[in-house]
Amino acid sequence: MEIAEIFQQAFKYHQNNRIKEAKAGYEKVLAIEPDHPSALHLSGLIAFDAGDIQTALDRVGRSVALAANERQWLLNYGKVLTAAGKPKEAIIVHQRVQGMAPDCVEAKTALADLYGTIGEHKNALLALFRLLSDNPDDAGAAEKYAATLALLGHKTAAAEFSSAFPVSCQSSNVNKIRVEG
Repeated sequence: MEIAEIFQQAFKYHQNNRIKEAKAGYEKVLAIEPDHPSALHLSGLIAFDAGDIQTALDRVGRSVALAANERQWLLNYGKVLTAAGKPKEAIIVHQRVQGMAPDCVEAKTALADLYGTIGEHKNALLALFRLLSDNPDDAGAAEKYAATLALLGHKTAAAEFSSAFPVSCQSSNVNKIRVEG
């Protein structure tokens, strides 16, 4: 069986949630061609789903290095980096995605969350603003925007903003912050 056939069979197993067989197939591919980008990436995702973050970091990272313009792969790598506790590296990856696809909601959302994680609330607010500019009905982003305003000390503005999104922000910490502030 040729490498392309082995990969295709592994991929079919993966699509059918036959993870053990998919993993074995990807490993066969990698034994023949250690730098097979797709086998690296997909086996890295299997490792990620199994909680093996180190293997996922290695394999997904290598796949992205080999196929640098695969947007979904970069998004996946950002998730792996985040799970590995590497938010600054994940930010760089998601910024790269935004450079490739400025309208990518997933990258914008990840950037906002990551900036918040590392305490860069002004950057988080800017990322949320960009997200809301393109998706004004995104209640989750609106809630995060209001909460971030409050974290930056703009509690009145946060409360006013949250009133524009009463369904999403009603249960948010914004009202709690306003009361405590």
